[in-house]
Amino acid sequence: RDNLEEIRILYNLRREKDQPRPVHQAQPAEQSIVFDRETMTIHELRELPPEADAVLSADSPAVQTIRDDQHAELLAPITLYGQPIGVLGIEAEPNVHWHRDDLHLVEEVSQQVALAIENATLLEQTRQRSQELSLLFNTSRQLSETVDLHEIYRIAANQMIDYLDGDDCRVLLLNHDRTHFVEVVGRTRNHQTGEVEDTPAPLTETVDDSPSLRQILQSPEVMVEHFSHPAMPNTVLYFPLQVRKNLTGVIRVTYEHEQRHYSASELQLARAIVSQTAVAVENAQLLERTEQALRETQHLYEISRALVESQDIDQVFQVVLDTVKSYGIDRVSISLLEREADGTEKVRIVANWDRDSSQILPVGSEISAKKFSLVKAFAQPPFTPLISEDLTRPDRQDPRLDDGFRRFMVEKLNAVTLFSAPMFVGTEYKGVLSITTRRPHVYSPTERRVYQTLADQVIIALERQRLLEETRQARDRAEHALAETELLYTATRELTSARHPSDLLATLVASFALPEPYGFSRSGPISGKITHMSLAVVKSVTEEGVPAELEFIATWNKPSPRKRKKPTTRELLKIDTPHWRVGLTDWPCLEKLSRVSITTFDSDDIACVKSISAKQNPLGRVERIAATPLLIGDQWLGVVFAGSDTPDFSLPEGVSHQIGTLTGQMAMVLQNLQLLEETQESLIYSEILSTLSQALIRVDTEEEIYQECLKAVAQTHPPRGAAIFMYDDIEGTVDFLLADIWNAPGKDWPDVAPGSRYSAEELGLVPMLKTGETVITPDVSTDERFTDHLRALLGLMRIRGMVAVPLWLKREVNGFILIASDEPAEFDPDAVRLYENIGRLVSAALENLRLLEEAEYRAQLLQTAAEVSQAATGELDLQTLLNRAVNLVRERFGFYHASIFLVDDYQKYAVVVASTGQVGKKMLEMGHKLAVGGKSIVGTATATAKPHIALDVGADAVHFNNPLLPNTRSEMALPLIARGKVIGALDVQSVKANAFSESDVTILQSMANQLANAIEAARAYAEAQKALDDIKRLQQSQLQEAWEEFVREQLPTYGYRLSGNQIVPLNE
Repeated sequence: RDNLEEIRILYNLRREKDQPRPVHQAQPAEQSIVFDRETMTIHELRELPPEADAVLSADSPAVQTIRDDQHAELLAPITLYGQPIGVLGIEAEPNVHWHRDDLHLVEEVSQQVALAIENATLLEQTRQRSQELSLLFNTSRQLSETVDLHEIYRIAANQMIDYLDGDDCRVLLLNHDRTHFVEVVGRTRNHQTGEVEDTPAPLTETVDDSPSLRQILQSPEVMVEHFSHPAMPNTVLYFPLQVRKNLTGVIRVTYEHEQRHYSASELQLARAIVSQTAVAVENAQLLERTEQALRETQHLYEISRALVESQDIDQVFQVVLDTVKSYGIDRVSISLLEREADGTEKVRIVANWDRDSSQILPVGSEISAKKFSLVKAFAQPPFTPLISEDLTRPDRQDPRLDDGFRRFMVEKLNAVTLFSAPMFVGTEYKGVLSITTRRPHVYSPTERRVYQTLADQVIIALERQRLLEETRQARDRAEHALAETELLYTATRELTSARHPSDLLATLVASFALPEPYGFSRSGPISGKITHMSLAVVKSVTEEGVPAELEFIATWNKPSPRKRKKPTTRELLKIDTPHWRVGLTDWPCLEKLSRVSITTFDSDDIACVKSISAKQNPLGRVERIAATPLLIGDQWLGVVFAGSDTPDFSLPEGVSHQIGTLTGQMAMVLQNLQLLEETQESLIYSEILSTLSQALIRVDTEEEIYQECLKAVAQTHPPRGAAIFMYDDIEGTVDFLLADIWNAPGKDWPDVAPGSRYSAEELGLVPMLKTGETVITPDVSTDERFTDHLRALLGLMRIRGMVAVPLWLKREVNGFILIASDEPAEFDPDAVRLYENIGRLVSAALENLRLLEEAEYRAQLLQTAAEVSQAATGELDLQTLLNRAVNLVRERFGFYHASIFLVDDYQKYAVVVASTGQVGKKMLEMGHKLAVGGKSIVGTATATAKPHIALDVGADAVHFNNPLLPNTRSEMALPLIARGKVIGALDVQSVKANAFSESDVTILQSMANQLANAIEAARAYAEAQKALDDIKRLQQSQLQEAWEEFVREQLPTYGYRLSGNQIVPLNE
């Protein structure tokens, strides 16, 4: 607005006279001129005639007056715009009279003179304005061509001294404290040459010593002073130099040797020059400030760029340090705001520097708000830097600076000044940039701006780095998530297509242990570090829910590098299937396994596993291993092991998460594979049992049953083979007989022939033989239940692991199926159940065959008993009956020998009365007899009236060693009891060791009873016949005697008649 006002004042050409600013100057007197016709000259009058003053004041047209000297005058006012500006007077000779026309003519001339004066005035004003404008434009051009302040002041001084025709011009600038005016440019006129020159020496004038300067300072207006000193009268003009309405200086012009009165237009033009100078100064200052600001901006830009390009806090701090060192500081630090657990604020030093290294505070040092209130003072208004240029004076400090922190800075760090600039992100207080010196120091505005800019840019850089780091981490997480997603997708696809547990482990190996192009992982965070991976299934769990036994079903060990040959993918992914079991006894560290996290085992934990067996150890040469649980709900399914041969191995968090994700899917796939395997095994086992059941229906002999049994067991592919052993239990002595055997093909096995007999007592098997429980041992060499003899026998048969399934017959264990392995082995429970089912089917088949044979045998016995009974009832001749009976018993039952003994009348001996074969004839000829109650089987049976059996006659003490029957292995004597009395015994002998059963005894005893009755009947019949014959003979004798006596005594009878049931003589 000031500039526009100046332009309006400078370039206003309106006819109305501009109103100048008040000037402290006396106004000059009015002038009058007169034309003397006699002399034809024009000269100036010092004062107007009284008549002229009367005309000017009367405001009337032309008048005629007569002076005192009788001269006539004609006066007419010169009026311009209704205002009198002068008088036109015509003086005539005395006694001359003016006519009215003369008056009108004078009035007309006065009007013409007024117009001429107006035109001349306008012309002069125009010319003067043109000169002024030219001067102003010239001044403006010169000022616009430079931006140097000294040159601007020089131009102003030259223009002012030339325009005002001065002798001296000085430009005085007001100092900062407004106490002095200092000369910056001085120009003086050399009166000899007329040239304007620089003053010899600059002046400094005190405001207190100069009333004029003091008045200018109080009221910055143009001031003109006239001095009437006789020696050197002069005029001094003061023009205030104002920039943006602020007094910055004075331009003083001196006119020497006389007083000079300057017109308002001159002063106005001079003021315009001063105004132009002020504008030029302002522009120059603005330009200088702009350039300085640009330099500062460039400097700050370079600082900001350096901060932006910084990669970490150290580089950021180095930029800060390089910047502030140029200002001579002694210490700088960056502290970031943190909060303790209880919410108390504190700042932690993240970077610092001290010129004196012994005074430096270590990085990480913390300053709590509990100790110094300054920590949280910046979080409250005013949000400005805290500046102290003298820390030693407690009374001249910022209220935010608590005295405790001030003393700390002075006493501990020897600080004299402090500049603390808070660092904000938005409106959030983040930290502070602290700068100190150990000597007096004044922080300039530029320095303050630089420090504040550093504080602002540092926190922005730190925040940018933090955001960049977060972005980088987010990008890395995104890339990692993408890679993880691709990895998980590929691995999941492989897992879902797995057909065997080894395929599951191969997928994990390809995902984490092998780099591309062999594996799935792009980044391979642990590729090459994992040297072992294995998969183990949980076989049993303790009451506390910890796996008690693991079975390693798949293992992978990194192959050793080979020279000059690149390994193939197949070689790198070779998976072994050891099926090796380990329990808490062998590996107590299993108790460390966790359901919710990965468990790490170090070398000490693994040492106990390595010591079990170097050959069977599935963990390889690992020094550290991580175990990941496989769970379905809370149910343990298995464990995945990942290990390395380096002691410092550990799974990164991301890899642990990936393995955890895959193992979750792996657990479900493994469960499905187990269910599938169990289903397939169940189908196979069901087919085996179904085929065996159908085959057993068609068999007719025990040998065929044994063969079908071994065929079924062979389909499970036991490594060593299978065999069937049957017990031979005679009078408490148990032997087991090898009934049949099947050797696994592909190896040379010891020759063990069927029929081999082994003593259970010598082998120490008596306690286990008839328990009815399946005997399972993974390693016979370590089974404490086995004796040394049994281990030796099994060693000869090359048996290390075995399952013995009992065979039942007549509700008693009568044998077992032996399934064997030539190496220590853990037998699958499902396979064991299959073997037990096979044992049940074989037991049922043997029992059915036994029942069939027993039924046939019993039918044969019954038929033989019926034939014997029929023969006995149909034959009344005792000897014939006895001979026929023994022959039928021997022939029908296939006995080795049969004899019938009858007790003599004295009940002392049992005498053979019928016997089969040539031996029987010899026995009859010899009158073979056995003492009743003797040590023989017949003697025992006749004495006890009970059947007596010797199943192994060679070991029976009661057997009478008959040299005529050397092949007898079993003998049975059945008492012949008739009417409750033992009359003899039926003795049968067999070459079989276990030829007689309880059912045989029952049937044969029934037959013996019938035979005894038949014998008794034959005896009774023979006795009856004999009695009848005796009666007949007696009757005949008595009849003869009676008839003789009747004839002698009886009258003759002529006839008889039937009377009721009696025959009576006719004479009665």
